[in-house]
Amino acid sequence: MPAAPPAFVRTRDPHRANNACAVHQRRVGSHHPVADLVFFYGTLMAGFARRQRAGIDAKLTFRGHGTIRAALFDLGLYPAAVPDPEGHVRGEVYEMADPEAILAALDDIEGYRPGRPDQSLYTRELTDVTLADGTHAVASVYLYNAPLGQAPRIASGDYLQHVNTRSH
Repeated sequence: MPAAPPAFVRTRDPHRANNACAVHQRRVGSHHPVADLVFFYGTLMAGFARRQRAGIDAKLTFRGHGTIRAALFDLGLYPAAVPDPEGHVRGEVYEMADPEAILAALDDIEGYRPGRPDQSLYTRELTDVTLADGTHAVASVYLYNAPLGQAPRIASGDYLQHVNTRSH
């Protein structure tokens, strides 16, 4: 019997991280590939109580800090990340013990409707994450999918730092 594949594979080659061979993926729900990792950049990070309220915290294992290529905006109660090849958004990477259940809960929290992106507040995407040690991994991330209006950009790309600065 062959050994089970690793939950995720890290690579120093960022181009390989977008290749399905670089990370163990499965098809979940509406047949979208998902990684065993998820990237949080807002109110689902440590320091906020949102994960605990959603009942998913016990199924997540912190794997480190990282960044994604995106721009971050302050919507007031929560942030919005949108793809930006020149931007950097800081966040946390977690391994999911039960990706199907966790992503279903996160889809609900984030207003994501698989197969109906035009009706989704956020969309779930697979993205390359640069980890703190310089390696790369692929993780699911929720990217904002609605007009930003006059939302100010968070230049630092760090929502937790922004919230702490904003409250002082």
